[in-house]
Amino acid sequence: NSNSLVASAHPVWRWRNAALLAGVLAVAGLAAYAVRLRSSGGNRSGESASIAVLPFTNLGDSKDESFSDGLTDELINSLGRVQGLHVVSRTSAFQFRGQTRDIREIGEKLNVRTVLEGSVRIYGNRMRINAELDDTHNGYSLWSNSYERDFKDALLVQRDLSQAIVAALGAEFARNGTANHLKFSPDKAVSINVEAYQDYLRGVYFWNKQTAESVKTAVSYFERAIANDPNYAPAYTGLARCYINMPAFNNTPAREILPRIQGLANKALQLDSTLAEPHIDLAYASFLNYDWAAAEGEFKKGLELGPGDAFAHRWYATYLSNVGRLPEALAENETSQQLDPVSTYVLYGTARILYMMRRFDASIAAYDKTLALDPQHGFAHVGLGATYIQKRMRSE
Repeated sequence: NSNSLVASAHPVWRWRNAALLAGVLAVAGLAAYAVRLRSSGGNRSGESASIAVLPFTNLGDSKDESFSDGLTDELINSLGRVQGLHVVSRTSAFQFRGQTRDIREIGEKLNVRTVLEGSVRIYGNRMRINAELDDTHNGYSLWSNSYERDFKDALLVQRDLSQAIVAALGAEFARNGTANHLKFSPDKAVSINVEAYQDYLRGVYFWNKQTAESVKTAVSYFERAIANDPNYAPAYTGLARCYINMPAFNNTPAREILPRIQGLANKALQLDSTLAEPHIDLAYASFLNYDWAAAEGEFKKGLELGPGDAFAHRWYATYLSNVGRLPEALAENETSQQLDPVSTYVLYGTARILYMMRRFDASIAAYDKTLALDPQHGFAHVGLGATYIQKRMRSE
């Protein structure tokens, strides 16, 4: 049933019995090996236009953490729309929250050339944002700036930050002769209700926690954001993502949520046709509904508008594996792994698709890497056991 597709495509979905597990292992999978070295001598992201946005530090009240995290998320999303720029996903970037690490070490671990870090302080209706772009090869600062504005101008600050970063990257890579042709498409300039934007960021904050209770809380914040500003498109996309989670958390049949996902995504596109996320939501809904042609079309539209979305690449890889295009799925998920280099979610998917391709030794190696990062990854243990069976390694 369509819930089995849900289970195969999202990090929190759980198989409920051995039969479902076997079925999903047989028909669904994700691809690409974790930061796999290429025959040309390695992944070149560290030499090209690439960036990791570290979680901005909240210097104010603890209740403002949702804003600093939300700003980080929005910068990752905004920069992810820049053609020619490799942007590390949230999962990998947020592992460095609260840590003091040498920029060069972070660059090596995430395989990026630059790192953006900063801080946020909110006081009354004002905010101060400091940001600095550093070169991971030598630890030097490439660019820095401070922004002190009214809170209602938060979206404008985010857009100014993104534009300044792209300009600094373009200048740096032009200077050292490795320039990518970065194409920046500014986010649609909109005025927004301040309360709606705060609620939206809180919704994103709780959605990222990925628990049943946190997603329920996120729903309430996204709904409040829509009530406060019915014309703010991202709030509809955020709510759609919550509905995508529901089969995992409360046993809602997938077929019951499809109209809601489609309605929210279409509303977001009606308000802002430049957004990538609604296309991915529509693709996912079509995928659950076994409408393969519509799913592929929407995936392609979404990835064209937002090439830096690691989850979108992974979900597209899921689609490709379901329709039997395993080599393409492997290549697609390699892109996801480059964007999210320390994700057990992607590593585990790699192991599964290698299993489907009957590349059992490589599958075992990928499962081992997954378990090295998360020894409690239940799916990886079960998948590793299934792979051992194929290798006739009974005792293992």
